[in-house]
Amino acid sequence: MVTVLITEGMHEEGIGLLQRAGFSTVTPGDTFQVNDVQIIVVRSVFQINNETLTQYPSVKIVAKLGTGIDNIDQALCASKGIEVLSVPGMNAISTAEFAVTQILNIFKNSFEIYTRVQNRDFRRNLYYGKEISGYTAGVIGFGKVGKAIADRLRPFVKELYIRDRHTEGDVIADGFHFVADQNTLLDRCDIVILAVPLKSNKKMVNQVFLENIKENCVLINIARGGLIDEQALVAFLKSHPDARYYCDVTDPEPNYFLPPEEQPYQSSLFNLPNVLYTPHIANLTDECQRRIALLPLIPMMKYWVAGLLSRNWYRKERK
Repeated sequence: MVTVLITEGMHEEGIGLLQRAGFSTVTPGDTFQVNDVQIIVVRSVFQINNETLTQYPSVKIVAKLGTGIDNIDQALCASKGIEVLSVPGMNAISTAEFAVTQILNIFKNSFEIYTRVQNRDFRRNLYYGKEISGYTAGVIGFGKVGKAIADRLRPFVKELYIRDRHTEGDVIADGFHFVADQNTLLDRCDIVILAVPLKSNKKMVNQVFLENIKENCVLINIARGGLIDEQALVAFLKSHPDARYYCDVTDPEPNYFLPPEEQPYQSSLFNLPNVLYTPHIANLTDECQRRIALLPLIPMMKYWVAGLLSRNWYRKERK
């Protein structure tokens, strides 16, 4: 029987389908033989590196329940003949809806209102918000997630700018202003949304980037925490109290399964009053989790049917 190690949870329909197909599913807390694990299913925290693959020597497939695969050593997997599966774009709808929701919450002061009312402060004269229709937004990155955000945000804002690596000149199309120069977007936009992959954009939000944005900019990061130079952003937010930073991601990411009293995670950003953070939940909808759980199962089944995951095959090939 092929054993699947599910490291960070999986939609129940995906687990059920695996089990009905004859796979054995286990979690890190279960008792099982490490040599039986031929598939590892990960999300964003569990690292696929040399230590992991040494611990689980029979792995043939790593399945990522998400888009970015920066927690997987792809070169190492390739050298060992391990197939890496991901589901790019399957989180676009949920992530886009979440991003737009948080932008609206920020402009309506929803987070502060919730906290005050829970503490019996009903002085509504303190709760003035802003109409987002008078502001300009920009999306950096126009892949599936970036486009989904832009499509949903466009009806709310005055203008919407797009900066993508494929943009060669300044054009207006489909109601969007496409710009070749990122600084043009930063200079004109009141809201800036990061929707780019980490690989070629590490610490893109650095001192130079921050010098080009508006002093009261709302910066939204629903991509990766590694896009941020934390020291530079902390300095900017301290000196610009009207600016806002909302993030659904950090670098490194905390253990999302620990209770508060056991959580060691610290970040200098969390101490700032103009920072809002959620624990990487933009794609945590039932619909999205079902999609990203079921989609990788198709190639898994094909490998299994072809006999590439049988225990005998491993023993034969590795002699």
